[in-house]
Amino acid sequence: MNKSKNLLLILCLLLESLNLMAQNKILTGKIIATKDNTPVSGATVSVKGTSNSVAASSDGTFSIPVSSFRVTLVISSVGYTKKEFVVDANQNNITIPLETNEALMGEVVVVGYGSQKKSDLTGSITSLKGDDLTQIATQRVDQALQGRAAGVFVLNTDGAPGGNTTIRVRGMNSINGGNNALIVIDGLQGGNLNSLNPNDIESIEILKDASATAIYGAQGANGVVLITTKLGKKGKPVIGYNYTYGSSKLRKKLDVMNAADYARTINANQLTKNGSGATPTPIFTDAEIAQYEKTGGTDWQDVIYRTAPLHNHELSISGGTDNLKYLVSGGYLNQKVFSARKR
Repeated sequence: MNKSKNLLLILCLLLESLNLMAQNKILTGKIIATKDNTPVSGATVSVKGTSNSVAASSDGTFSIPVSSFRVTLVISSVGYTKKEFVVDANQNNITIPLETNEALMGEVVVVGYGSQKKSDLTGSITSLKGDDLTQIATQRVDQALQGRAAGVFVLNTDGAPGGNTTIRVRGMNSINGGNNALIVIDGLQGGNLNSLNPNDIESIEILKDASATAIYGAQGANGVVLITTKLGKKGKPVIGYNYTYGSSKLRKKLDVMNAADYARTINANQLTKNGSGATPTPIFTDAEIAQYEKTGGTDWQDVIYRTAPLHNHELSISGGTDNLKYLVSGGYLNQKVFSARKR
């Protein structure tokens, strides 16, 4: 009888010690995406049936204490399918893959210091993919935005080929201050759109509501254009080349008077200047007007405007590993600008 009691006591002490060992066990692992094996930062890792949970670090790693030898981990993250993973406490440095959920990725948009459903922000946020910008033959990001974002006005301020443009998200809001939208490229404010190639852009988001001010302060009062550039993908180096040929020309000339009608109008205006009492002298003679009717005169729009051919070469190299991704690109743009024809 005493032997049975002693055996039972030893068994209880053994189980208690094993339980204490399990409570002191720290389970470590890493969360990765099954699509490209990249770390999933910020994923929530919790032990099922308990309130014990941690968040994965920027490289996808996590450490969580467990209180039993076999636990079920619940992993969740925005844009990924929720997953339950059974693991033994004696395992370490486990790798847990998460499946990408494309439907969820399009439902949530981060604004300011919170998040909202994208369906609630259709009037305040406009999203454009990089492929949308390359559907037209242009080498300027601002010109590629024309007519593609509701409520965003892109105005040409220079008639020269490749001339400057102005972006207005909320119209004219200030008399003395600036009205241009804030440009943010990969998190850096005050970027220059002229330095970007449309083929290097992954996506563009345009903020038009008060959330822009919540993030960027007074600088975002005229709206914000958020640009994310492309990154290389894990794998061997990939070399890309693109060549574009095009031309720029005047789409429609102004409908103006011919030379003979213009000369008659000038003479008629000259006849009204009789303040001195003397008979006004016509500027153009009848012989000159007859010559203009015969030859048609000079069409100065044909003299000024010419067709400008364009050659554009683009070369890129991209690739990456688990720890580093890279994309290097360069381009050569040559657009001929002619001087006026000699007469």
